[in-house]
Amino acid sequence: MRRARLLATLMALQAKLPALDFGGIRGEEKRRYIAAIQAAMTRDYAPIAGIFRAIVARTLRSQTRASRG
Repeated sequence: MRRARLLATLMALQAKLPALDFGGIRGEEKRRYIAAIQAAMTRDYAPIAGIFRAIVARTLRSQTRASRG
């Protein structure tokens, strides 16, 4: 799981995005995240794509708030 986050953060930085905010992954969302990683190992990428869309959106919202405040 840590490797997936590290790789995702590296890819985000290469795409000129800020470091991804994984802080909101707790409880049920964490269970969905783990299940999505497992699904991706069987080439079912839809669940992990949805989770990363949400993570990128949350990261960009946090970045926008931080730059305003």
